[in-house]
Amino acid sequence: MKRIIERIAVAGIVKEKGKVLIIQRGDSDEYLSGLWEVPGGKREPNEKTIDGCKREVEKETGLKIEVGDPIGIFEYKVEKPLEIREVTQINFLVKPIGDIKVKLSPEHKNYAWIGKDEIDNYNISKETKEIIRKAFKS
Repeated sequence: MKRIIERIAVAGIVKEKGKVLIIQRGDSDEYLSGLWEVPGGKREPNEKTIDGCKREVEKETGLKIEVGDPIGIFEYKVEKPLEIREVTQINFLVKPIGDIKVKLSPEHKNYAWIGKDEIDNYNISKETKEIIRKAFKS
């Protein structure tokens, strides 16, 4: 029987000049390699959610951010050979501060600033597309 692990993930919808930043998972990623997503990741134990969002966005993009309001939550599962990760992802609207030069983490291979009419041109999960669309409306 597989072990079930519950996780909280935090993500930042980086919005600047009418565009949203998306990043592409690397080819070596065992889970959904090549998928485009918004920057984010696992909240650490005893870490405040806002701090986790800042840390993950900076780690994955090199951007310093100001965290705004939560814009939505969704859930997903990651099945591995010995475990199932049940993840709840909290998504925040975030604003870059200072230099807006993206420096990707080694786990990502590409990035793009997209407008609302470009969302369907990328391989993005249905849940993430919904959050990005919501960000364009706010």
